[in-house]
Amino acid sequence: MKKENHMPRDSNSLLRKQIRTAAKIFEWIDHITESENDAVQDIFFEDDKPLMCLYCGMKRKSFRIYTEINTANDSISVSISFPVSCNDENMPRVTKCINKINSELLFGYFRLDNKENAVKFCHSSPFVDKIDVALFKEMFVKYLVTADVNSTRIIRFVNYG
Repeated sequence: MKKENHMPRDSNSLLRKQIRTAAKIFEWIDHITESENDAVQDIFFEDDKPLMCLYCGMKRKSFRIYTEINTANDSISVSISFPVSCNDENMPRVTKCINKINSELLFGYFRLDNKENAVKFCHSSPFVDKIDVALFKEMFVKYLVTADVNSTRIIRFVNYG
């Protein structure tokens, strides 16, 4: 029995291109973060559309980076976690610090993850059909710089209020 494919042929070609592009992006992230031995890559399917993920560390930094390329909603999301856990009594002061920093940012935002009590920098951006690799690389470097520039202040607030 032949399986029916409900996606037009062009759609399959586009998805293959997006998967290849994601692989190139993930390879580049591995290279700049020097995390080849630390990275975990995976691919899931939602409604026959791939969701490609990379979770890695960064050499000489204690960040954890999660990158997701979601072809179901045509977005690329990056989350950079800091190596600290906020205790309950510091949460109001840390939240105030994060809100102040967020008001100064041009893109992305820091947030306090309630499940892990961890601080994360997050940003998502859309793409239409084709992923602009050059733009993503430029933005990814800006994400790393934003996380790095603000890490000392945030970690100090998390640890000492």
